[in-house]
Amino acid sequence: MRPFLLGEGKLDKLSPQFIALIGICLATFGWIWSTKRARSLSRKQHTFNALLQASFNAQYQSAHSAVRPFVRGKKPFEWAAPKNQKLKDQFTFLLNHYEFLAAGVRRGDISESLLKDSQRGVIVSLYSYCEPYVESLRTDRHKQALFEHIEWLHMRWDENPPKFVQRVCESVISRPIYHQYYKWFFWAPVVLLAGMALEGVLIDCYARYVSTTPVPHP
Repeated sequence: MRPFLLGEGKLDKLSPQFIALIGICLATFGWIWSTKRARSLSRKQHTFNALLQASFNAQYQSAHSAVRPFVRGKKPFEWAAPKNQKLKDQFTFLLNHYEFLAAGVRRGDISESLLKDSQRGVIVSLYSYCEPYVESLRTDRHKQALFEHIEWLHMRWDENPPKFVQRVCESVISRPIYHQYYKWFFWAPVVLLAGMALEGVLIDCYARYVSTTPVPHP
């Protein structure tokens, strides 16, 4: 039977070093895949535990019940009114809770897909409603980084979703990319491989030219 993808007898011509190299590459690929898979399962389990604990937290449930009519109905809220301080504390509690989860997503410790499937509408609508409050807190405390992670997650899920190249890069490193140089993660290996391929072609062409050019005799 003729070997797959190789002509008859060509498999026997492969050097032991080349066969060993193929084995090393396959073993490395299997190790990388298994490590990535184990980390993904661990991340999902951690996310599931965090969401499950929050669902049984009485303060979390109370805060959600208190703010839900305002967020869903988009009722106007006087953030500076002293009479609304207790309700404002409920908003702050939820913002801190989702800020923690958003930071975990941003650092690759929380599964973004699982959190997005279960909490996207809540997070996006909550931050959209509380955005004036967040801006006032940043101004009063002179801290522009306040609630930056939930703001980043809101932008990512609602206003500025990642493009194709960014999604490819993120699937490779198994975490979101949040800086402007993410394209280098995609194009640098592509350019490197293209350069190596071009170098191989040029060396092969030069070797054929030398082998076919007659050597002049004195």
